[in-house]
Amino acid sequence: MFAIMPANAGLQYVDRGDRAAEDFVFADFDKDGDWHILTLPDFVPLNAKLVSVIIYGKATAEDIRFSVCPATYTDRWGAFWIKTANPNSDIHNVFTLPSVNGRDIQYDIPASMDIDAELSVVGWWI
Repeated sequence: MFAIMPANAGLQYVDRGDRAAEDFVFADFDKDGDWHILTLPDFVPLNAKLVSVIIYGKATAEDIRFSVCPATYTDRWGAFWIKTANPNSDIHNVFTLPSVNGRDIQYDIPASMDIDAELSVVGWWI
């Protein structure tokens, strides 16, 4: 069930609510250290201005990054990322990205993110 929150800066936040399962799981990702396009689920409206996602990762090594950024960014210095602090540690965070190309975002996961990686939509602004 979606809940619309009060307007902030002229936008309204739509909370997705509890999810039954992750939107994208380990098998859904290319893990090769290159940037790839990921199309978010259809329930995210095309007119969303911002989208919040939670990403999760786990690796057998430390200093492994799972990065996300808007689909049209070519200078990825502004990408958001999570990094394993030590081997077998769970990492996760919520990031809010501008929605600049419909439902598409970019992600980068190295092959060394070898245990788990997940991504889910938390909500969006319209």
